[in-house]
Amino acid sequence: MMHERMLPGYPDFDELAQAAFQGDPKAQFLMGEALRFGCYGLPPDEEMARKWYEKSAAQGGRTAIFLLNNWRNRAQFDLYGFNAGKA
Repeated sequence: MMHERMLPGYPDFDELAQAAFQGDPKAQFLMGEALRFGCYGLPPDEEMARKWYEKSAAQGGRTAIFLLNNWRNRAQFDLYGFNAGKA
């Protein structure tokens, strides 16, 4: 189910996209959020969301850095079987 949810500071998707493509790290992070959660009527796309998080992180976006580090740590736990007991 897609949500017509909007993100703070960007009631219009075109404004968000413009700011993200112009290199605003906050907008790049929010573009990742929009893609990850399917905001503005977009279909969820975690792979594309990760690319926007990486763009934000490359410019020092702390929230994007934190999120990407958490994803990497979770992947390492899964790789080594630390979550094997979970159903």
